[in-house]
Amino acid sequence: MVDDVANAAVDALIEFLEAATYTVLRSRNVYSPQLFENKRLYSVTVSQCRHPGVRSYVGTVLRSIKPLLVKDTLQELVVAFNNQQGLLLSKVSFIIQGFNCFTKAVDWSKLESSFRSALLRLHFSDNLLRPLPPGSTFELLVVASSTAGVDPKVFAEEDIQSVTLHQPTNGLPLGSCNLPGALSMQVVLEEGPDTAAALQQGANTLSTSNPAPPPAAAAAEAPAQPAAAGGALQESACSP
Repeated sequence: MVDDVANAAVDALIEFLEAATYTVLRSRNVYSPQLFENKRLYSVTVSQCRHPGVRSYVGTVLRSIKPLLVKDTLQELVVAFNNQQGLLLSKVSFIIQGFNCFTKAVDWSKLESSFRSALLRLHFSDNLLRPLPPGSTFELLVVASSTAGVDPKVFAEEDIQSVTLHQPTNGLPLGSCNLPGALSMQVVLEEGPDTAAALQQGANTLSTSNPAPPPAAAAAEAPAQPAAAGGALQESACSP
């Protein structure tokens, strides 16, 4: 049974992941800056997307990982950026090495400083990587040790290789969010060699099997139809 303490802990982590996702999207210039607005969280400015289709997509995926957080089977949430052929160019991974939402012996508010530090670094993530080619899109991917509790209407199982960049990769740790006995999470920024090749080719808008709204759709001020909520679920190699 999930009690109020567990629900509050899960909601706190989801709140951070949502703010981090929008901050990454804004920093990587996937959508026009006009589609974002600022709000305050953890005493810093974070991004919020105003486009209803993008918000529906991100919100649906994040709500759907709650059962995985409760069971501590979520291993990674990945914000993946692809070219028009669906090739993974770069990603931001939130690697969860342990999450105990049921513990009552910790002060969850102590995580705010590490959440704040990670968000500040994500603000400048685009300065650390090559720019994405025009028309790049993103999707949210999940790596889990078990599919128990996953909504099949939201996630489709895929091979773990779909979240693996071609070698060699350029990896940069952006910070950690740790609270002993409660949460251990790393934030890592990575890009592969295909980013430079895609820039030379001049990629255009792509569509994926479980897409977020593409840049062309999200550039309009008028509300678009929400995209079919989705993401890809990979069972890790260490799954039982």
